[in-house]
Amino acid sequence: MTLKQYKLPGFLVLITLILTTQSYSQELRDDQPAKINYGICTDINSKYLWRGISSSEHFVIQPCVSADYKNFNMYVWGNLEPGIREGNKLNEIDISAGYSAEIKKLTIEPSILLYYLPGDEESETTAELVLRFSRPVFKNIGIFTTHSFDFIKYSGSYYGDAGFTFEKWVSRDIGMNFTAGMGWSSKKFNEYYNDVSKSALNVLFLNMGTTYYFSKYFYVKSKLEVQIILDKEIKEASGNKELFNIGITLGSEF
Repeated sequence: MTLKQYKLPGFLVLITLILTTQSYSQELRDDQPAKINYGICTDINSKYLWRGISSSEHFVIQPCVSADYKNFNMYVWGNLEPGIREGNKLNEIDISAGYSAEIKKLTIEPSILLYYLPGDEESETTAELVLRFSRPVFKNIGIFTTHSFDFIKYSGSYYGDAGFTFEKWVSRDIGMNFTAGMGWSSKKFNEYYNDVSKSALNVLFLNMGTTYYFSKYFYVKSKLEVQIILDKEIKEASGNKELFNIGITLGSEF
């Protein structure tokens, strides 16, 4: 596969590289002291929802470890659905490495995301180039768009979304957030993941949550996720499943 197969993605990659290079050059000139920040967390969710797809039948446990250095970041995330694999082993491991650059009020976040699915004979390891753009528009309100391009196993598969976020800290330790948006995908994405041979406006998603820091380094989060499938054929192929999740996160940052 070449970038010629992705005319718009190729353009986005070029612009992203130019802007992030400019930001990195400015960062080097700033000569800020280096510091590595770490994070660990565990999510417990009633269901694993992903891009308008229910990826689990039961509740899941999702551990994650992360690290960031200046504008570079990396995380390793896992998914465990108890009772599905012998020995209660992880059935998905994701590894992401990325960079965050800010140009005036625009934040640009390119990353590479690797998907590894141990024990799943029908799926294979693959990876995506992910480009996320966001910026604030009003007090506590921001807009975003994310574009994901598979370049290994499911070459030509694309998923994008766009929406807005609202975040407010009601006190020093307590915050609340709300996100709403829509996701769309290419024909190849829907062939691989939804058994529907067409591109489509797939899903409307609504997320809300709260965060409470009960000490300097430890926090707990609650969340509610609702995903509504917009395309009739995709909804029928999914078995008209309700896409609803409630979850809690326990984590630490240091």
